[in-house]
Formats: sequence, structure tokens, C-alpha cells
Amino acid sequence: MSSEQIGGLLGLGEARVLRLFNIEVGKTLRRHLLEVRMSRAAALLGESMLPIKFVAHQCGYSLVNNFYRDFRKVYGTSPLQMRLLGMDRQLREKDSQVRWAAAC
Repeated sequence: MSSEQIGGLLGLGEARVLRLFNIEVGKTLRRHLLEVRMSRAAALLGESMLPIKFVAHQCGYSLVNNFYRDFRKVYGTSPLQMRLLGMDRQLREKDSQVRWAAAC
């Protein structure tokens, strides 16, 4: 839904909707939507082995380069690096659980 459509539903102009959103939420609507998309992307990367290109498309990107740029803007790392860090974390957790169980 666009800010123009939201404005139409509320009987407000698009500029007013954007200004009010920024005042109430503390960030622009554009930034908020970007963070929501990237949060979904991070979840998909962490819980699946879907190709990054597919994750990008699932999050509304037709160009993977734009997805990489925006992901790096939000998280400071690439989607691949985040996936690898998540996999490493999961392996360490499983390893510590196995050691703990063996010690009992």
C-alpha cells in the first residue's frame, strides 16, 4: 500500500501522511518499509537454504544488486555473510549442547 493510498483512506494528503508517520514512528515510511523487508530477508536467510536470489524476489526485489545494497545498508554485512554467521552460530550451539550432554 502506498502513502498516497493511505492518505486517501484517511482523508489526508500524501505529504501529511509521510510527515505524521515520521513524527509518530521516528523514521521515514520508506526507511520503515526497508527495515521490514530486510527483517523478512534476514529471517529467510537464517531459517532456510533458499538461494539468495530467491530470498530477494520473495522480499519484492527484481534486481539482486539492489537487494544486496539495501541489505548491507540495514545490517552492515552482505546476505551471504549473515547466512554464514548464522550457520556458524547454530553449529556452535549444537556443539556446546553435545558437549554438555556428554558431560552429564
